[in-house]
Amino acid sequence: MKKSIKYLVLAGLGVVALSSCNNDKFLDVPQYNILSIDAQFEGDDNARLGLNGIYAYNNVSREDDCWGFKPNLFTGCHPTMDTQCTGWDVKFLDQTWDANVGELGQGWSHAYTAISRANLYLAGLETAENVSAEAKKFCEGEARALRGYFYSWLATTFGRVPMLATGEDFNNTPEKAAAETYEEMWDFIIEDFQKASELLEWKPFGNEYGRCTKGMAKAYLADAYMWKAYRCPDKAADCYAKAKAELKSIIDSGTYKLTSNFATNWDPAGFWNEECIWALCSDEGNEWSSWGGDRTITFANPNMLKWFCACPENGGWGAEYLSWEWYACYEPGDTRRDASCATGAIPEEQMAKYGIEKSKVVWGYNPYLKDSLGIKNDAGQVVKPFINEEGVESGTKTMQFHFTNGEFAPAIWTTKI
Repeated sequence: MKKSIKYLVLAGLGVVALSSCNNDKFLDVPQYNILSIDAQFEGDDNARLGLNGIYAYNNVSREDDCWGFKPNLFTGCHPTMDTQCTGWDVKFLDQTWDANVGELGQGWSHAYTAISRANLYLAGLETAENVSAEAKKFCEGEARALRGYFYSWLATTFGRVPMLATGEDFNNTPEKAAAETYEEMWDFIIEDFQKASELLEWKPFGNEYGRCTKGMAKAYLADAYMWKAYRCPDKAADCYAKAKAELKSIIDSGTYKLTSNFATNWDPAGFWNEECIWALCSDEGNEWSSWGGDRTITFANPNMLKWFCACPENGGWGAEYLSWEWYACYEPGDTRRDASCATGAIPEEQMAKYGIEKSKVVWGYNPYLKDSLGIKNDAGQVVKPFINEEGVESGTKTMQFHFTNGEFAPAIWTTKI
């Protein structure tokens, strides 16, 4: 037995010797997980793949493990709530937040990580010799559109921010100061969207919806002009005229048109219809009700619909709250309202005080979660108001109306997600 083992060991050593003697090619092993930054510019295909490093930040990321789906949804609605924000998040109510606020600090990091990737990508693309002029055209267009997109969030959330340019990040430019003026900041963003709109086509490259297009760049360009008008009143007339021209060019392009059914615009089955200019579709898969500790490891936050759309008693926080002022601005019978939101079972007499009629469709019911929003009776119907254990009539978190209990947000949620 010992002799057999000895011969096997010797044979193995012989094989190694024969394969390694005067031959070190066996050391040349492709590294698929460690690539130099220049590898993305070895050809057109690699350049297209390199854009994915920027697009990845349209979803979740490790830079944003607090709310999971950042940064745009969070600040889209929090500052416009009727109520809530009386405790730890009071800065969102009086609009005194900065990058030191936990949630927004991570959004800051998230956005600048995407911008840094875009800057390094654009710098490499400029000198790439193996990428065709045609590929460079749309790659630069998409990278600039994405950089402008993330800068737009930073600018609208924090005001004047550092404007890292092509080739810059906070490692090689650690002391980059904020833009000196709003005009300087918005002109930087405007230039990105202007250039992107010139370089990109109306249809996405390869018919791959989700990529930035001419329409996307022009829509954000118009938005940037209007923000500049707001921040630079002396330039307002010119900015509004330019914004109007960009938006009209989108309409006149013939690429988009209104759909026949407003309600289907946010239906996953009707995604990327002719009305859609640019959007992101996320699929929670089989993690619909997960409350896992790590919220960023999957393609979409596993709690996204629960947190952003569901009422509290269904396990959600309802960060996509809408205001009752918004609800009341619709004329009776306007079906666009019912296609845009769901409400808790607000006592009708409270709504009547403000001349608001309850919806016949989404009062106490969320059509997407297919669940009731409020307390149910034995027949499974939503009833009001809720009687607590002490027999006191009181609203639940799904029945708040206007300024009732400041820590509870209004019981009205968007279904446009």
